[in-house]
Amino acid sequence: MSLKIRMGQMTTMMMTTMKTMTMRVVTTMMMLRRNSLEKKMGVMTMMKMMILKLMVKKEVTTTMMTTKMVMMMTMRTTKVMRTTKTRTMMKMTKTSHLPRRRNDLLIHGFTSASPCC
Repeated sequence: MSLKIRMGQMTTMMMTTMKTMTMRVVTTMMMLRRNSLEKKMGVMTMMKMMILKLMVKKEVTTTMMTTKMVMMMTMRTTKVMRTTKTRTMMKMTKTSHLPRRRNDLLIHGFTSASPCC
């Protein structure tokens, strides 16, 4: 129950703070939650692509938020290959144009988020 509530709070927070591009990502995620696992896995890769696109546009702050969302979603819903997923996500966030300090923050966010699932 608490998980559902937490997710709801997150989305409302998103709604108030995010841009339209990011909103599309969030809504897709909400749809994901209702779908089957296989579909979810398929759409997860699509999500990663969307986030990469955001990164290319250098919308760093929004990307940080959504990537964290994706991490939490993948961890809570699938719980399969958790460590490898975290590793690939970290690799994905280490893009050259991101400032060093921000990047550290991002990775720290992931590490603190991982035990909560």
